[in-house]
Formats: sequence, C-alpha cells, structure tokens
Amino acid sequence: MKIIESKLVAETDLPLQLNVSFNKIFDLFKKYADIEYAKHPYHSSAKKMVQLINKHPELNDGFSDYSLLDKYKEQIDLLLNPLFPEPLLLNEIKAASIPFSFTSFKFTNRFENILKNAGENYELNVRNFEEDSMYIMACTFILSFVHGFNVDLKRPFYFDIPDNTTGTMKYYRTTFNGDFSDITATENAPKLTEKDFKELLNNFDNIALWKEKFPPNSYIFKGFGLISLFDVTSEEMLSSIKANLLEGGQDLIPKLQSNLRDFYSIRDLKLGYSIFDNVNTKICETQVNKSNSLILNHGIEINCDSGYFCNTIMQKVFKDHETYIISDVADYGVKTGNNLFSKNLQENNIQSIILIPIKATNNGDLALLEIASPRAYDLNSVNINKLKDIIPAFEAAVKRTSEERQNILEATIQENYTSIHSSVKWRFYEAAEKYHTARQTNTNAKLDEIVFNDVYPLFGQSDIKGSSVARNEAIREDLTTQLTLAITVLKDACKTEKLPIYNELMFRVTSYLNDVKEGLNAGDEINILDFLNREIYPVFNHINKISSELSQKVSVYMKRLDKNLNVVYEKRKEYENSVTLLNDKLAQFLDNKQKQAQEMFPHYFERYKTDGVEYNMYIGRSYYKKEKV
Repeated sequence: MKIIESKLVAETDLPLQLNVSFNKIFDLFKKYADIEYAKHPYHSSAKKMVQLINKHPELNDGFSDYSLLDKYKEQIDLLLNPLFPEPLLLNEIKAASIPFSFTSFKFTNRFENILKNAGENYELNVRNFEEDSMYIMACTFILSFVHGFNVDLKRPFYFDIPDNTTGTMKYYRTTFNGDFSDITATENAPKLTEKDFKELLNNFDNIALWKEKFPPNSYIFKGFGLISLFDVTSEEMLSSIKANLLEGGQDLIPKLQSNLRDFYSIRDLKLGYSIFDNVNTKICETQVNKSNSLILNHGIEINCDSGYFCNTIMQKVFKDHETYIISDVADYGVKTGNNLFSKNLQENNIQSIILIPIKATNNGDLALLEIASPRAYDLNSVNINKLKDIIPAFEAAVKRTSEERQNILEATIQENYTSIHSSVKWRFYEAAEKYHTARQTNTNAKLDEIVFNDVYPLFGQSDIKGSSVARNEAIREDLTTQLTLAITVLKDACKTEKLPIYNELMFRVTSYLNDVKEGLNAGDEINILDFLNREIYPVFNHINKISSELSQKVSVYMKRLDKNLNVVYEKRKEYENSVTLLNDKLAQFLDNKQKQAQEMFPHYFERYKTDGVEYNMYIGRSYYKKEKV
C-alpha cells in the first residue's frame, strides 16, 4: 500500500485534531458479521475482518501518528479493498486520504502509475492551497457537520502532475467523499449561536474571528476520506489559452505553444502564424510575423501564384477558409511533386501540420495559425476536432489584435500626414507598418516621405449658367420685401403718434428701397441690415408697446424674418434649394461614374461643390498597389 504524507500536516494550524480511524468500516463489517446475516455471502468474511480489527484497536479508536499507516498497511489494505474494487483499479484515479492534510494512502493502480510517471522528485501538492482559506474551510465543515449551519464553501482542488512519458503537464480536479468520517467538539470548543453564525458570514476574510469561534484543535476529526481525481487537462488548457489570448503581450506565442503541448500531450509541438494579404494575393510577413512563422521563414514574401502551395491548400485554406491537416508531410511531398512548401516543412523537421485560417480584416486578410509536430500522424484528422472549442477564442483574439493594430496605424497616419484618399491609403499604411516594425529595433526610426511618381492630373468643372445673376436677384427681392414691410409699420405708427422721427425713418428706408430697386452694389446688403438693426428695431420695440393694432403690425414684420438669419430669406432660400438640388443630382451622377472609373484603374479623386460641381483627379501606376495582370 502506497503512502504519501504531506508536509502541510506539520505546517498548518487547523481547528481539527486529525485522527485516522476506520470505525465506520468496522461498523459495516460488524453489521454483516451479526448472526442476522448468517446466510449472507459477506457473513464469513465480515467475521474475519471484525476479528482483525479487534486485534488492533487503534484502527477503530483512531490515531494521529501517521507512521501507524505504514505499520498497519496490510490490515488497512484489506479493510479498504471493498472501496477499491479490482475491476476499477486501472480506470479510477482514487485514494484514501486524511482531509485538510493531503496525506494519502491506498491508491488505485492508475493513480500510482500517474505518480510514477511524474518522477521521483514530484510531491503531490495542491495548486490552489491557501493556509487561511483551508482553516476557514475546515470551520465551515464543522459548522455544517456539528452545528447544522449549512455554508457552501465547496471549491475544487487541483493537482498539476507532470507526465514524463510525454514530457507534458497533466491537470486533475479532485472530489472528496467524507462519508467515512465524524467530527466531535472538545470541551474547549466555544458554543455557537445564530448571532455568531451571521457574524462569521459577514467576515469571511477575518481569520482572527474564525480562530476565535473555532480555536485550533478544538474539534476532533475521526475517520478518513476518499479523493477522486478527474483529468481536466483539455478544460484547463482551453481556459488558459483564452486567458493568454486576452492578456496578449510579447510572449504570447511561447505561452500558447506551451498550452497546446499540454493539450495534445506532444512535448515538442510547435506553434506559429503568418499573414495572408488578400489585396496583393501574396503571403507577406512583417518582422514580427517572420519570427513566428513555421512555413514562411525562408522569405519575407511568397507569391501565391509561384506554386509554393498546392492547389488544394490554395482552394481550401486561402479561398474557402477551411482548416487543413497534413498528417504525413513526406507523403504529401510525394503527391505534390515535392513542391516548395513540402520541402520547407521537411527542412524544418515538420512531419505533420495543421493550418487554421482566421479572417483578420474586413478586406479578406487572413491570419494563418500553424500547429506542427516533428512526427507524422501526431496531428491528424481525428485529434484536429479537439480544436473546435479553441478556434473561436483565436478568432476573437485575431480580430481584436487586428483592430488594435489598425487603430495604431490610423493614429500614426493622422498624426504625421494630411488627410488622404482611400485610393492611396495603402501607401500610408505601408509606411506606418514599416515605421512601427523598425521601432522595435531602432528607436530613432523615421516615417517615409510619401511620393507618387509619374502621376497625371485631370480637372473637371460644371457651373450653373446665370447663377450669380439669379442669386443677386433673389437678394434684391428679399431686401425689397423687408424694407417695404418696415415702411408699412412706420406709416401706421404715424397715424397713432405724430412724431417727426417716424417721417425721417420712412424717408431713409424709402431711399434704401429705391437704391435696391435700381440695383445692388457691393456692401449694400450689409449696410441695409446694419441700419435696420441700429435704427429701426429699437423704434419697433417702442411701437410694439403703443397699442395691440401696432403690436400686430410689428409681429407680421418679425414673422417674415428667418429665425436663424434675422432677415427676409424667401427668394434666396428658393434659389439655394434649386442650386442644391442640381448640384446633388450632378454630384450623385459623378460619384456613380467614379465608382466605375475606380474599378477600371484606381486613382485619386476629390470632388467639391461651389455654384456647380468641381473635381480633381490624379492617375498613375504608382497609385495602384496591385500590379495589372
């Protein structure tokens, strides 16, 4: 019987005195040893087990000296055999254990094999052990078991156990069965009330309070427990991969590679990635990508049309965006005539590989995730299905990283260049990308000066014939209306109040009206509006208070004025609406034609409106990123 005694036993205070006892097993055997079960198949064996325990009362009474586990290992092994049925010894990962101390004994064969593969220096330690939390957990165990206060503080414990056979780490979650244990209070145990219980619930982190209500060694634990382990390596790695993807950072690829090695139990599994630029129909790498790619480390750019990849990969990965697996690279090389891709893989000691295309940008750029092994069939069409839960996490991370990178480039362009047209934006992104790559090794890196050679300018303009005359006529008619309304108000005011100022103002308004009818000169409109604001409107404020009839006249005048401009704006509004309608129709026509022209050959285009529509165009091969075929 294997025994593993934890170092935590002597180091950690607990409210419990831990005593190993097999009393409840003894009670079970006594039951079947009774004459009542004389005809039961277990009767004879139960009688022998009772005799065995009676010879060694320590096994029933309990002991805290764990050296007795070794002294009575044969007897304990016999006692616990019913809990460890032989058909399950190679399947279950189970052991008898002393709770809160992690001292374990009586292991299943599978558990012993796992510990053997972990190596001689491995110690069976709990990953998420916290001394204070363990003390409080023991207190809650007592609250429920002894005092009937139910507190749910159950949390799983995890063991990280290396597997020297595969060179990877395995992760196990534990469950505990306490059916074979009992707890009793000593004389030193304080009496607990409902008030104490509520106080404890409100002070979980106050370890001093818990130790006050549950002093060390104030309760006696008698019995043992059963721990069962479950392999949760896949779930742990999935969680770890998601956490690493969210965290990001410069060491992301090594972290993910380590995760995937444990996930696949392949100690020398490799992880890389590359970028597929859909705009240029070629594979391209930045400096960062080059250091991480497994399939493109012989060149910065590889043209897809050069035959580097086979037609199947081109179709499935780069066009259909489907995951592709090569289980045997040597066999793949034979079938493809040893193309450059297969040669590159074999030169890098890659014999099986998974290619996972992930959409990186809206224009179709792909991030190509590469998972490889130096052995054929380590990665195959069966175990590729294990990635189904991981790929969405990679997709989210690639999208986030792409957006962050896009924002960085946008900020660089906006800070260092003027506003740019979409047809030439690629050149500015190229310069920004080059700048940020260079900054990783050279803090004095500078942005490129953007120059387009052999560019031809074109210009177009449309105008509305007679638009200036029509605008002036609209202004003249609006001013005539406004001055006429002002004269009407002043005439009615004269009938009520015989004041000379009314006659003087009517004379000046009439003079302006006659000048307007004869024609407008530069500055006439400004002078007239200034005169109305300075001379007329203060008088209108007085007239407005004389009588309700005159107030109505002033109101009629004010209602004819535009609320925003404070002038009569009727004919001019009609004029501008008609000009806007014509310009919008013409601009829409040009924009539609511009889309067709951009498809013929990308070029710079800028359109703006005056009384008509004007545009500037610049065209040349240096504006176009993609070479014409």
